[in-house]
Amino acid sequence: MVEPAVGAGHAISTGEKPKTLLLSPFVIKDDGIYKMWYARSLMLDPVEYPDRSPSPEELEKLLQRVPVLREVPEDQQWTWFIHHATSPDGLNWTDHGTVLEPGVFSGLKIHQIFLPSVLKDDGGYRMWFGGREVDTHTYRIFHTTSSNGIEWETPVLAVDLGPPGSPDDTQVSTPYVLKDDGIYKLWYSGFRREDREVGRLLYAESEDGIEWEKKGVAIDLGPPGAHDSKRAGGACVIRRGGEYWMWYGGTGEARYQVRGMAASSDDGVNWRKRGLALDLGSEGSQDEFSAFNARVVRESDDLYRMYYSADGKGAKGIRKICYAEVIFEEGIPRVIKGGLTPGQ
Repeated sequence: MVEPAVGAGHAISTGEKPKTLLLSPFVIKDDGIYKMWYARSLMLDPVEYPDRSPSPEELEKLLQRVPVLREVPEDQQWTWFIHHATSPDGLNWTDHGTVLEPGVFSGLKIHQIFLPSVLKDDGGYRMWFGGREVDTHTYRIFHTTSSNGIEWETPVLAVDLGPPGSPDDTQVSTPYVLKDDGIYKLWYSGFRREDREVGRLLYAESEDGIEWEKKGVAIDLGPPGAHDSKRAGGACVIRRGGEYWMWYGGTGEARYQVRGMAASSDDGVNWRKRGLALDLGSEGSQDEFSAFNARVVRESDDLYRMYYSADGKGAKGIRKICYAEVIFEEGIPRVIKGGLTPGQ
């Protein structure tokens, strides 16, 4: 049996803006260094939201640099950027600031970017992420590359909406990419127009990571009363020997409340639900309302580190990035939440 190490309540600090929202961590271990890409929110109204917005002077510089933000509607004065952080031990992190900003990608005006999935591939880095269009509020999946994980090329559209009537004809987002036996495999969230509050976890494959062949639903909704009766999405997938394991977010009757669910598969296509894996925390904890967007990094055959988004106070609360560990015992994973990182 592998014993869990001391973990992190907050894996990443909010810095000088304590009400800043942190979301969707993605971590890899690269040459002994833990590298994280994650989304950090920013309000665009320093008068109404001084504790979440840049100063008026800083805001004007931002709008000159990212002019698409000038088109954000007055009732939606916030944005998301992708940040980068590193750690020698996976617990104590140094944030290196913004590495990818919103902009015009493939002719689309994108004012929010988040939910990164990063792959070290052929000596460089590849990132797939979700972006929200300022005019239509539509989410799509974009792709970009980097030689060092810090300076990224202008993103391009990777996964667009499906045809009318398909399970992703109105929104696609929350990508997770695994390169498996030379094939890029993508799990992502899809929403359809006729029931846009309901989301399913979908699957696609690609030979190059840019042109994708959609394969349909990977995880469908659970029965009434289940933790995933309304939404299933935000997957993380590993291949462990001859078996695949997935952690995904499930939403039941309580809107915006997300729990971590598990599933397993022999082929990565046909999945068996394994139930609740990452439950909500106790009252007053970092994740008492939601625990979602879980991502793992391998330490050994039986031990993985897990980083996930946590919401302690509901949809308008303060979202943070938290830490847990996944221990495989007799082939079955068990999630153990960590304690507080020193200095947090």
